[in-house]
Amino acid sequence: MDMLLKCPSCQADNQPDSRFCSRCATPLPQEAPSDSDGLTRTMIASIDRLERGILFAGRYEIIEEIGRGGMGRVYRAYDRQLKEDVALKLLKPEISFNEKAVERFRNELKFARRIAHPRVCRMYDLGESGLAHYLTMEYVEGEDLKAFIRRSDHLTTAKALDIGRQIAEGLEEAHRLGVVHRDLKPQNVMIDREGKAKIMDFGLARISETEGLTGSGLMLGTPEYMSPEQVDLKDVDGRVDIYALGIILYEMVTGHVPFKGETPLAVALKQKNEKARDVRESNPLVPDTLISVILKCLEKDPGRRYQTAAETSEALLEVERGLSSAVLEISKTATRGSSAHLRPRRIKRAVAVSAALAVLAAAIAAVVFLTGKRNPAPSARHSSIVPTLEGAEEESVRTGRALLGILGSKDPENVKAVEKTLKEMRRYLPESGPSVEAWKQAQEKFERSRAGDPASAGAPEIGGEMQQLMAVISERESARRSRDSMILVKTGLRGWSADNNFLFRLAQFEERNADDAFAKNDYAGSRALYRLLERIYLAVPNGKTAARGVVALREIVKSLKTEAAVVPEAKIDSWLASSAREIAAEAESFASKGDLENACGAFTRAAFLLQKIRDTG
Repeated sequence: MDMLLKCPSCQADNQPDSRFCSRCATPLPQEAPSDSDGLTRTMIASIDRLERGILFAGRYEIIEEIGRGGMGRVYRAYDRQLKEDVALKLLKPEISFNEKAVERFRNELKFARRIAHPRVCRMYDLGESGLAHYLTMEYVEGEDLKAFIRRSDHLTTAKALDIGRQIAEGLEEAHRLGVVHRDLKPQNVMIDREGKAKIMDFGLARISETEGLTGSGLMLGTPEYMSPEQVDLKDVDGRVDIYALGIILYEMVTGHVPFKGETPLAVALKQKNEKARDVRESNPLVPDTLISVILKCLEKDPGRRYQTAAETSEALLEVERGLSSAVLEISKTATRGSSAHLRPRRIKRAVAVSAALAVLAAAIAAVVFLTGKRNPAPSARHSSIVPTLEGAEEESVRTGRALLGILGSKDPENVKAVEKTLKEMRRYLPESGPSVEAWKQAQEKFERSRAGDPASAGAPEIGGEMQQLMAVISERESARRSRDSMILVKTGLRGWSADNNFLFRLAQFEERNADDAFAKNDYAGSRALYRLLERIYLAVPNGKTAARGVVALREIVKSLKTEAAVVPEAKIDSWLASSAREIAAEAESFASKGDLENACGAFTRAAFLLQKIRDTG
């Protein structure tokens, strides 16, 4: 009896002669060719994802997955022919047989290949392997602009001007060749380790003189960055990219896009019919000259925008020239939050800011916890509960105590202070989760109190919510400081990179895991991993090879065991302790067998658990 074919997507059984799944229409695996050299894993024709270490299409060694989107997954891979790392974009198997999708994939290479410019990601090859279509392009070590903005809450004027001009320069060359991007957004702009921008993903690009490739009645693009003429399905030219650049500039200086909605259609309609909210509501430090550039880019009528990317670039340069050197220097060193591209001096300033906020958080949380009641303090009036940089630690403790004294006050000035503090808190909280719910509850209590008796309403009893909020902020800023400290060590490693040092390569891979944990609000986990990575980066000079990496990581584990031993037993999670012992023993077993890479991986996992134990003390 013939064996049934199992669908790789929905796991349904299908007849052996079927080419597509009867339930979900996914292409079914066909008989795969054998490997002549016995080293390459067999690749089935229908591919959902690529595993690390596999040789794909007889040429690309898969190193890691680095992203995914609507069209498929993106991998970092080593190209055996080019002898360098590349980015490999793999089209989802369920849309591989969609001719329009494949055509869009083909256009990405066809059009972008015409552009040779430092600010545009180079495209290499379009190919097929079995039923899978893939595209290879330049691998950019860094992060996309969206993640860059999120990490810093918003960018300084100087940094926004710098990145904006770089994007405009790349668009200028593309438009000169007749190529319009049509889906420009922060996710499609990579920021490398030197802070340079590169535009990528020309999947929606088209030659502006040709007939449309998308067909009538089909609106392509991302609603948050889509121009009004795209919403109306009108003919487009390079000015749609200038509109999108205006939104990117707005987002860089405020931390959010100008138009939001519950559905993509709602956002698209706002692009067409509504004006963007004043930039100053989110960031009062943005100069008028830059706001004018942003607003001109965002004109609904294409004829009222800058007509070329070159004009836009020149306008941004004029803004930069108009700012004094002192203002630019302050702007460059005052970015809130941390970034993979901060220089050591900027890191120290960011650490100072984070430390001030963390002390404030601890002060408020501790005093609220220890104080059963909060007495009004009519004589103590405060315009803000947020500490300044000068004397930040002392100011934080003093202000934390002051907050407790005014939570129940009916003094209008104190009520305003609590209101302002609540508003400021939101900026330091994650996008979602229990802490955001607590913040909403505190806001609702505050608003109900004021609405009940406008003439005498005071700040409500929101101590419980305040305690929770400040605890989250404290934990978040602690993780930020740990990351900043790690980056400070990493930036001092002159001459070492992932290409010439095993430990550097391992740490860089784990750094993404730490960033992912932070993005998912796992601040304790990300903090522990950042602190461990700081130790690993310090050991990089002694970890050029996997063999030396084993020795260095073994020493880190040994050191952490000693440090964890002083943590009171009552504070130690027994599961963490036993798991650390078991994984460390597993690492030694791998090392004794000569399996050095797995040994390093196991030592790293054991060290992470020990670091978490160490942090509890």
